[in-house]
Amino acid sequence: AELCVKWGVANSFFCELKKKMDRCGNLAPLPHKCKPRKLTPTKLKALDEYARANNGDFTYQELSDALFEKTGTRISAVHLMRYVKAEWRVVAKRTKPMLNEKQRAWRLKFAKAHRRNAWENWVDIDEKWFYLWVNKGTLKLPPGYEQVRKVLASKRFIPKVMFLSAIARPDPAHNFSGKVGIWRVADPYTAKNTSKNYEKGEVYLKDATMTAEKFRKMMTGLVFKSIREKMPWADVVKVQMDGAPGHTGKETPKILNKAGKICRHGGPIIELITQPSNSPDLNVNDLGFFPSMSSRVSKIKTRKIEELVGQVNKCFTDYDSGTLACRL
Repeated sequence: AELCVKWGVANSFFCELKKKMDRCGNLAPLPHKCKPRKLTPTKLKALDEYARANNGDFTYQELSDALFEKTGTRISAVHLMRYVKAEWRVVAKRTKPMLNEKQRAWRLKFAKAHRRNAWENWVDIDEKWFYLWVNKGTLKLPPGYEQVRKVLASKRFIPKVMFLSAIARPDPAHNFSGKVGIWRVADPYTAKNTSKNYEKGEVYLKDATMTAEKFRKMMTGLVFKSIREKMPWADVVKVQMDGAPGHTGKETPKILNKAGKICRHGGPIIELITQPSNSPDLNVNDLGFFPSMSSRVSKIKTRKIEELVGQVNKCFTDYDSGTLACRL
């Protein structure tokens, strides 16, 4: 009675706990069966019909209400959740690009043209945002371990940096790892006033928009130079890019193709190829390399943009060429 008064519970509740302790030897909750007894074949059919009618997009409470409306039997949302997770397949929502007839024909033409392509002396380029903190995914925590919550000023505006990546098929015969390079898309900026991050007059990098002028500058000054340094054995190197406005605006492909033919210090001729629109699966960066890089970078704790930039460069340098070969 004293314990009941201390904890504010009824005497009957204490008696039930004592009976359970005598019967089971502990007070752990009993395991629940995944399928409630009330789910008869008729009710299972009703659940299946409702799920198909709504394309699987509903809450467990809505499913419970719909079942009650159709069968007259009330089954809790918790019971239905346990059954669905045990018997059905719970997947995340996915989307895919919408292609018109012109884009479909372009994809088909591109696939037929490169059906027997070995993708040698071929470089894929694309941009990627890397975030200081990835606010999604699940954590696997052992018993007794408390979740460490990340403190952010805003969960919508998370600091991020953009990188331009260029990768190719590794070539062990020429000791080539396939990693052409990765560069931050930024411009030098001079601090006008002293702040907690920079002193007045200090020069630092500030994120920039990938315009046509910026893209041409990075391609001719960084990408072309790296290709000729790391792939000197090739006669012609083809560079595949998507059709973003910054890549194709202001006659950028024509200008870059002209610049790619100028080899003042030797090296291969560089030709640009624009991949079909709405087709990220045709670029190795989007297809597998960027998700792999994001997973590696997100596991490293960083607090500042400069630390994030350093970790991206380190992950790119440490990326195994054998893993890259499997993705190409």
